[in-house]
Amino acid sequence: MSLTLRPWGVRKNTPTVLAAKRALILVMHQVLATMGVVLWALLLTSIAFGIPRLWGHFFRMSDTRRVLLAAPYYPVQIIVGLLWGWLVWKQSRHRAMLWVWVFPLLSLVIAVLDDLTRTSNLYPGAIGLDFRITLMRFFGAQCRLEDHCFDQIGFSLPFYAAVSYAIGAWLALRFPIRSRLSNRIVDSAVIGVGIFILANTVWEAIGDLVYYQQWPWWAVLLGGAFEASMGACLIRFGARMWRIDNNPMPSLPTSELFSG
Repeated sequence: MSLTLRPWGVRKNTPTVLAAKRALILVMHQVLATMGVVLWALLLTSIAFGIPRLWGHFFRMSDTRRVLLAAPYYPVQIIVGLLWGWLVWKQSRHRAMLWVWVFPLLSLVIAVLDDLTRTSNLYPGAIGLDFRITLMRFFGAQCRLEDHCFDQIGFSLPFYAAVSYAIGAWLALRFPIRSRLSNRIVDSAVIGVGIFILANTVWEAIGDLVYYQQWPWWAVLLGGAFEASMGACLIRFGARMWRIDNNPMPSLPTSELFSG
């Protein structure tokens, strides 16, 4: 009888281990597709509103909130989600990215059905009115934070973000950039944006601590650490994309994307 020895620390990829890895990958991309998109949209909008400081024009926090949360369908988050999904696909090429919209959709459907039930209790027999009220609550402009309505923030926004993230990944899969020059331009642009975010972090921290003094020092350091980590993430992504584009991996056939 012969024994097969494996190196210490190397485990066999059993079906259970593979299933656990796939589940963890899906959870990771679920977070990137929802919280990641929301945080990137907040950071980029705040930086864009901070640039006019150079010529003496200041935006307030309420202006940022109005752009990000007041407009229905959340166009900023959708655009950011498309770009973020495209960028992450170039890094990982995980098939789970194409399915991150499923759980937010289920959550949205359950919330809509629950709201229809509650609205029917308030307006018995008015089915058409019930449906219109629910549509406006989840997809219209009448659900505002000022009125303590959080249905769109809790259900509609994660759905939009996840769908845009998945579409961005699908676009990166179906329409890859094949020109090496174009890839280098994109990679350099990603690195440049990351460097700009780091520079903006230092500039804003100095301004808040020395000149403006609008926030306590610990809040400035905490916000600066978050912004700096996002900038460093972009720089790392750009550098890794540069290496991948110079040593491209074989792309997956479309038929394999939906296989186990």
